[in-house]
Amino acid sequence: MESVTVLDEFAAARPHDVLWRGNEWLVDATAASDLIADATRRGVKVLETQGFLVVDEATYPALSRIVDFSNESSKVAARKALKLLNDDWANPPTPADQMPPAAT
Repeated sequence: MESVTVLDEFAAARPHDVLWRGNEWLVDATAASDLIADATRRGVKVLETQGFLVVDEATYPALSRIVDFSNESSKVAARKALKLLNDDWANPPTPADQMPPAAT
C-alpha cells in the first residue's frame, strides 16, 4: 500500500503549481505558502525549505536558500518558513545565493 502525503495531494489538486524533477516535487514559490498552511492545518510539520531556480529542463539549487526547521516547534517552523517566502525569498535566487554559474 502506497502512502499519500500532503505534498502528493497538493500536487494532484494544483498540478500547475508543482513540478516533478528527479525524485522530488518542486513547489512554485507563489504557492508554497498555501502548501505550508495546508500542512499546518493537518498537523504536518515543515522540516525544511530549499530554494531552486527552474529554467526549462534545468534545475539549479540556491545553496543559501536551504533552511532546516527540524529543531523548531511546528508553529515556529511554519512561521519562519512563511516569513522567508514572503520576505527574503520573495524574489528569484541570484548568483548571490550561491547559484551554479550556468544558472541565469
